[in-house]
Amino acid sequence: MINYAHDTGCGESMSNLKLQKILYYIQVAFLLKKNKECFKAVIIAGEFGPVIPEVYQKYKIYGRRGIPKQENRKVLQLDCEKMRIIKKEITEISRGDKRLIEKVVDTYATITEPIALAKKTCEEDPWKNTSLNKEIKNSLIRKYYLLKNSDNALGDITILEEGEIDAN
Repeated sequence: MINYAHDTGCGESMSNLKLQKILYYIQVAFLLKKNKECFKAVIIAGEFGPVIPEVYQKYKIYGRRGIPKQENRKVLQLDCEKMRIIKKEITEISRGDKRLIEKVVDTYATITEPIALAKKTCEEDPWKNTSLNKEIKNSLIRKYYLLKNSDNALGDITILEEGEIDAN
């Protein structure tokens, strides 16, 4: 996702704060459009909106600066049981899933002020109704956005047919 943002000209403004909010909206898109999670990592209610702690930890070294392009195909992961770092292959993403992710990135990556995304997420019930530093449950996210307005809960992102996505 970071590399895609760079490739489309939005990478320099992809701070960790902005990354957290876009990942949250990617999870929202998958829960609504595909009725499944995009990723298994827990989302918590952080001070400035939803946060994926393991992603935050990985990119916090960049502070407020843009996150540079990343190497593909391998990821370092902490094996907590053995207290060691292991290299893991990145799971391939299906074409339809990749396009949905790209549409969410296209929708939000052009926002130059990450605090605007943080403010938006903090005005929404999943964050407001979850205690600080507690998990925002996917069931709560899905229910909120379905009730909010299922046709426009994700702005201009709509699925035309299985696997086909359009941004109006």
